[in-house]
Amino acid sequence: MTKQPIWRRVSLHDGVLPYLVRLSIVAFALQWLWEVLQMPAYFGFTEQPWEKALAGCTMAAVADVGATALAYGIVALKNRDQRWGLHASPVDYVMTALVGGLMAVGVEAFAVRAGTWSYASTMPLFPGTELGLLPLLQFVVLIPLAIVVTRHWSARAGGTRT
Repeated sequence: MTKQPIWRRVSLHDGVLPYLVRLSIVAFALQWLWEVLQMPAYFGFTEQPWEKALAGCTMAAVADVGATALAYGIVALKNRDQRWGLHASPVDYVMTALVGGLMAVGVEAFAVRAGTWSYASTMPLFPGTELGLLPLLQFVVLIPLAIVVTRHWSARAGGTRT
């Protein structure tokens, strides 16, 4: 018996949809909090009206949820298991951290070079680069953390059927 490609086996009717909704909620909450807390490390954000700054943080957190979904999807493809977050291994968490780190480097390098944003003097830089350390750590830490928190939330909600 040959295995079907993953895109033919994906189904949102086997309990994965509640998990993905929870993951999106957790990722948004974690990413939004990080965005707000790191805001003073970006040039110009502290001079903006708070409504505009929080709106910017909210939009960034929505994009960060997309990055979380992309990292989750990459590991799902590797594992050939869309429900891997419910029984993740340490290797899976490391892989999401690595994917998150690569995405963060790409986004930061592009945004800084394009002038989309710049750093205040309070932003620590990644050694040997002009890239902010806080946004690089953000995806490395928060993407796996969101998956861990969601795994525990799903277990409490009874969503751990495998």
